[in-house]
Amino acid sequence: VPPAQGWVFYWANECCRNPVNNITGGAQMLLRSKMFAYKGKPATPCFDSSPYFAEQPVNGICIGYGLNYYNGGSDRDLDSLTYGWDYATDGTSWAVAVQLAFTSAYSITNPFPGNPNLDSTTGNVSLLTVSGTTPQGNFSSVVRIDSYRCQQKIAEVYREIQISMTSNCPILAAGPNNPPKINPAPFPDPVTGLYTSFNKTVFAGDTVAFLTNISEYDINLNSTFQVATLNPVGNAFASNYATSPPGDCNKPPCAYFTDTVSLYPILIPPISTIPPIPFKPIRFFWTTSCDHVLNDSCSNNAHTYYFNLKLQDDFCPVPAYNSHTVSITVLGPQITVQGNTLYTNFPNGTLQWYMNGNILPGETSAYYVTNGLANYSVVATLPGSNCTITSPVVLAGTVSVNSIQNEGMDFSIYPNPASELVAVEINSVKKMQVDFILNDMSGRTVLMKLVNINQGNNKININMSGLQQGIYIAKICSVEKELIKKLVLE
Repeated sequence: VPPAQGWVFYWANECCRNPVNNITGGAQMLLRSKMFAYKGKPATPCFDSSPYFAEQPVNGICIGYGLNYYNGGSDRDLDSLTYGWDYATDGTSWAVAVQLAFTSAYSITNPFPGNPNLDSTTGNVSLLTVSGTTPQGNFSSVVRIDSYRCQQKIAEVYREIQISMTSNCPILAAGPNNPPKINPAPFPDPVTGLYTSFNKTVFAGDTVAFLTNISEYDINLNSTFQVATLNPVGNAFASNYATSPPGDCNKPPCAYFTDTVSLYPILIPPISTIPPIPFKPIRFFWTTSCDHVLNDSCSNNAHTYYFNLKLQDDFCPVPAYNSHTVSITVLGPQITVQGNTLYTNFPNGTLQWYMNGNILPGETSAYYVTNGLANYSVVATLPGSNCTITSPVVLAGTVSVNSIQNEGMDFSIYPNPASELVAVEINSVKKMQVDFILNDMSGRTVLMKLVNINQGNNKININMSGLQQGIYIAKICSVEKELIKKLVLE
């Protein structure tokens, strides 16, 4: 089991880093990644496949131009990813690793010229160099991907990129070389109705389709038309297109691009404009399914997928780059509680309500009136595929909640209401591992603890300091069952 500080995996090379202008010293490049413990599980069998950088690095920028670049983080397990700047390291091993300092004009949040900005959610880096102000030279930056599962950090992966900035770039007759664009944006803004949004929320079973154009209007100095190329990146895209529609992505059905006339032929990346036409119409298709919803205790029956549309032209000596990130959130059935009535707004397929895991015969509408305090859920069956998605369980009703028992195990929690320290007593007929999970009323997990319990009565003390006052749902989860109680913090 990895320790609290994680395991570090490193690779050292004594002749790898070229001289750069923004950090001091450091001819020896040391690359690293980290693996953290998850719920006390041992490393064998494997419980995680770490994120990786799916996009190739950019190695050159023309001064006087902007850059919009996507780092292309991808994770086969669909864990949540965040991005951040970090320090370059030097040394022959991790035991003697040295964190390299930035020169006076630069810092960890400003690693090179152009006022770079790193989007912590998408991994997009944007900057704008200025002629006569931005210095020429070589610059190094390190981007770190943090991978989270159920709000717990599980991995860190680092990548160092060296970028050369040069002013030795020609100016076109019409002015500076402009990067290619995607126009219009895929989705209408919910307020203005204008097609300016790259974000959309759908329900599992919906098909997402949009029509747009790759555009490149610049002409080279030799009067030839520039060619713009689109390379889509994302774990919901297919890696090859041997089938129609392609099905070899992380969770099929896969997303793909087609022409604007029909579903097929599929446009195989890279997709390019054809001179002298300065744009190419393209259509995006993605049919979502049950598998695109992460139906576990911490995802709240939803997952956001990122589709990066990386563009570049063929300008010489350094191409211009652009990047647009399309985010699509796929929802499963959710339950809203209003008094003693439960509602779901899931529109696809048929519905079936359950109480304490047991089917409620005939209850197949979009609402259900509760019959006492219990654990309720609704199952949606999508048409055609007959795949099913179960909503998160909600505790609802009006009966006392002092004691909820399940065959073979029960638990109590006190004091209730509580302030900081609470005691959880678990009575079990056998030895096992269980999770103690605390959710707020929005369904967000605010505390999780793996507990080893013995046969008989077990008692654990849990510190609730730092949590806001309010009502929480406490769960004891084993492989076989889930027990739920309401906890009030005041």
